Amino acid sequence: MTRLDLAIARLLVQRVCLGFAAAVLLGRPGCVLELGLGNGRDSDRIRSLMPERRICVFDRRIAAHVDTISP
Repeated sequence: MTRLDLAIARLLVQRVCLGFAAAVLLGRPGCVLELGLGNGRDSDRIRSLMPERRICVFDRRIAAHVDTISP
């Protein structure tokens, strides 16, 4: 498997896992907690899947793309 194939597989798994988490949380109250913002891809996806929820993100150092950093 090439490095490109591995990256694609990893990103597909991330997308599926976030979709599963959104489905499990559907109809349940509360906020979303993310530990480690990274480059912000997951937070961006969580915001699109669960726009009504408050998302709390913790990281040691902000290094994400400016478009993915929420207030």
